[in-house]
Amino acid sequence: MLAKELASLDALSRGRLIVGVGLGDEDDIPEFENLGVGHLYHQRGAFLDEAIRLWRHLWSGSTDPFDGRFYRLRDYAFGPLPAQGARLPILVGGRSRAAYRRAATLGDGYHATRCSPAELAIAAPQLLAAAQAAGKPPPPISLRARVRFGPSVAGPGPYVISGSPEQMLAEVRAFRELGVEHLAFLLQDSSPEGVVASAERLQRDVLGSI
Repeated sequence: MLAKELASLDALSRGRLIVGVGLGDEDDIPEFENLGVGHLYHQRGAFLDEAIRLWRHLWSGSTDPFDGRFYRLRDYAFGPLPAQGARLPILVGGRSRAAYRRAATLGDGYHATRCSPAELAIAAPQLLAAAQAAGKPPPPISLRARVRFGPSVAGPGPYVISGSPEQMLAEVRAFRELGVEHLAFLLQDSSPEGVVASAERLQRDVLGSI
């Protein structure tokens, strides 16, 4: 069902869809149980790997049988096909060795979130090693980071790009030096006017000198 929904979105958007996948946090067991699939929680990595392979199989237009651990398809039809075909891009998130392997071997890129440059510096070599082991080029890296204007706040909590404009720019440049090709900024404002004002301030005071 999800393969069909994604294919439909890609067809309707004329090939502009990018799919993001991940396993979620370790406290998500109640969510699995609420959906009646609690038994899959500790197998969710293997399930996701197979789901990606099944998506590619269906999106290619193949009608050959699919024999997997969780899915077996025979005598079926699938449509509409995505505009991008079987290569509809899939970005993989996660902070484990399995996630890095999944991004390097099954995905089309690695997407990090709530991740500082120091943390990404630890993940990047593992992504490279996973790709080399599979005989593939390193996966492109994208990242989403929260932005807060004003002094940095020490202490626990998710990573935030903050501080003076110079400090914020230094963080952005650190991500670029680590190979990040696409950086998405999560602005704290909730109103349309606030989002526009924050985006303009970010461009004017921080990113304008890049």
